[in-house]
Amino acid sequence: MQPSAAPGSSQGKRDARWMYSVLPVSIATGPLGTLIALYLVNLNGRALGTIYASLAVAGFNGVSIPAAIFWGRATDRFHSRKPLIAASYSLMALTLFALSIVNTSIGVITVYALFSFISAAAATPPPDWPSFKRAFDELFAILNGMNLLFLRLP
Repeated sequence: MQPSAAPGSSQGKRDARWMYSVLPVSIATGPLGTLIALYLVNLNGRALGTIYASLAVAGFNGVSIPAAIFWGRATDRFHSRKPLIAASYSLMALTLFALSIVNTSIGVITVYALFSFISAAAATPPPDWPSFKRAFDELFAILNGMNLLFLRLP
């Protein structure tokens, strides 16, 4: 067994580059909530569809908290994030496929809640989270500044 690299060393940074694979998946699945809401409104009409869309969002958010606790404990127990994230991506693909098959509102809400539980496994923080968080905070500050600049321009 090889000794692990210190979080600040170049070896630690090189080993953590796989974490950037999360970005394309997050970009691809980000608009899913909007698509689910639009599908439910299209399936059930505006009045009933709005209620079902609200239930879908509530189910997604209600499942995400226990899912985060579950997957956090799983990563602490197994001491490895790569296999859990790879399994999460595979199961996310299956749930997205299941969404294309299900044609009832309750089925869509259930599969969407299951997607919330599975996608939480890919959201576990890396071991050197403070350095990642600092980089993301800097990027957010730059993008936020650009956004404010563009909003002020005529």
